[in-house]
Amino acid sequence: MNLFLKNFLELFSDDDKTIYQALLTKKDWLFVPLFLKGDLDQVTDSQGLKHYRMIEALYDEVLPFEKVKLPKDLGYSEQQQTKLNESLENYRLLFLETDKKSCSGAPFFAEFDFTKIDQRGYHSLLANFFPCLSKEELELDPLADVSQAVNQLKPLMIGPKGRYVLILESHLLIQDSFYAPVLRKIHVASSSPEELKEEFRHMCKEKGIIYTEEE
Repeated sequence: MNLFLKNFLELFSDDDKTIYQALLTKKDWLFVPLFLKGDLDQVTDSQGLKHYRMIEALYDEVLPFEKVKLPKDLGYSEQQQTKLNESLENYRLLFLETDKKSCSGAPFFAEFDFTKIDQRGYHSLLANFFPCLSKEELELDPLADVSQAVNQLKPLMIGPKGRYVLILESHLLIQDSFYAPVLRKIHVASSSPEELKEEFRHMCKEKGIIYTEEE
């Protein structure tokens, strides 16, 4: 069995000692450079105003979570898929990369240093921070009982090697965002508009964050 999958399953053990050991095993997983791919997508608020959510998240020092979008080829029956979608309505996701090359092609991306996070934030995030694995490594069972949390979360962890996912319930977030002042650096593509570069230069100067441009 994949060691990351083993750790994941141990977090759902009925034995407190096993759960504690599983948490102890991943205690330093957050403490590596982690990258968030940026975009210029706009969202509309309740008053009809449009916002660049990703840019505003960096200004506000929050992690912007998204609603769940499941892959279509999980192999579950239509009934299971419907039940799973209903079970995941209150979950929110944030994917982070350990290799900045995975952010290639983005107009900008953020680099986080979670060693700066406070104790409350650390304890809120650590248990919900998982490495992404392939469907094969996750050992997805098309007959799994999707009413169980362990089987609900597995499909959310599908992804390439080097990617991690934070999975939180929406009641732990404010407008699907989690406050975490851990931004270390903003990488901006050299091909990005000068207006965007200037926006980030100003932000970095104001917040004492490193600004850099990428080819």
